[in-house]
Amino acid sequence: MEEIRERLLRDVSFEYHEPMEFIRSMYHAANYDLIEALLQEYRLAADNNISEITAGLRTNLSNYLRQELDFFCRRPEGNESFQAPLLFLALEHPQLRSVPELIGVLEQLDPRKLLEYLARLAFEEQVPEQLTMTLWHGNVEAGCLETEKLLMEQEKEPRPAVSTFLECLRHPAETQHRLLYLFKGFYEQAYQAIKNELASIGTSAIPRYTMAFQKDPIRFFKQTLKADTSIFTKRVRIHISPLHLASAIMPRPDEEADWIIIDTNSGTYLGPDADWEQLAVLFKALSDKTRLDIVNRLSQRRWYGQELALDLGISAAAVSHHMSFFYHLDVFHVEREGHRYYYSLNRERLEELLEHAKRVILRENHGAYDPA
Repeated sequence: MEEIRERLLRDVSFEYHEPMEFIRSMYHAANYDLIEALLQEYRLAADNNISEITAGLRTNLSNYLRQELDFFCRRPEGNESFQAPLLFLALEHPQLRSVPELIGVLEQLDPRKLLEYLARLAFEEQVPEQLTMTLWHGNVEAGCLETEKLLMEQEKEPRPAVSTFLECLRHPAETQHRLLYLFKGFYEQAYQAIKNELASIGTSAIPRYTMAFQKDPIRFFKQTLKADTSIFTKRVRIHISPLHLASAIMPRPDEEADWIIIDTNSGTYLGPDADWEQLAVLFKALSDKTRLDIVNRLSQRRWYGQELALDLGISAAAVSHHMSFFYHLDVFHVEREGHRYYYSLNRERLEELLEHAKRVILRENHGAYDPA
C-alpha cells in the first residue's frame, strides 16, 4: 500500500490545460441547455458562476457558426452520454499550451486522423480496428461500406451520429476546413472573452485538489476520481475543468502520460460539509419510481443498458439520464465489454450511504463522512 502511495505522489500532477478546456467549451456551448438541466439535477449549479460566464458562448456566435457547432459538437439524440471525440486532438498533442497552437496542429493534421476521432460518435467511443485500417488504407466508398457493415454486425440502429460521421467520411478535406473555420470563429467570437476567467477558476482549484490528494492519494482516486489505482502505471496528468460534469479517465497507451479530467465541483464531496448535500442527492435519486425500479433490477444481476431500457419500457437515453442521478454517489458498478456497458448495484456502497443517512439525520455520531 505504501508503495502505491509513493508512486501516485511521484507520478500524478494537477494542471489547467487551455487547449483541452477550449474544446470542452465548444461542447458546452453546443449542449448548454442539456448541461444546465443536468447541473440542476446534480445540485451542482455554479459556485463559481459558471452558468453566468458561459451563457453567452453560443449567443455570441454567428448563425452559421452555431449550425457548425451543433453539427460537430451537439449530443445526437439517442446517444447515452456526452461524448467529446475532438478532445483527442488535445490529448494526442499534450505539449500544446494555447488555442492558437491547437489551431496550428489542426491545420497540419491528416484529415484521416480527424475521421478516426469522429468515428467515436458512431461507435460510442471504441472504433473497430477494421474501420481504422480502412480509413487509412482504403477509400471513401470502402469506409462507408465498412461503417455500415460493422454497425449491422453490432445490431445498431442508424442514429444521427452515424449520419454525421458518414457525411464527414465522404468529404474529409472539407470536414477539416469546416472544423478549422469553427475553431477560429469560436475562439474569436466566444472563447477569447472568457478564457481568463475559466483559467482563473481552474487554476484556483489546483491547491485544494493537491492538498486532498497528498493527504491520502489512494482514497482520493477511489472517492473523488472513481478510479482504481492499479490501472495507472505511468505519469498521470489531471486537468481541472470548470466546464466538465464529472471525472473522466482517458488512458493514452502510446503516450508518456495518461489523462484524467476532473470538474471543479467534485470538491463538494471532499469533506464534512458534504453530508447534507450528499443526502439531498441520494434522496432525490431515490425519489423516482423508475429509478427505484432500476435499483431493484440491478440488485438481482447486472444489466446491459439497452436490455434495461427494453425491460422498463423506456429509451436507452432515458436510462442514461436516470443513472446520472447516482453518479457522484458511486452506487453502481459499470463494466465495459466490447461496445456494451453493463451496470450492477454496488450493494455495500448503498447500504453504507443509507446507514450514513440515518446517522446524519438522527445526529448519531455526526461528523466528517469517512467511508474508509
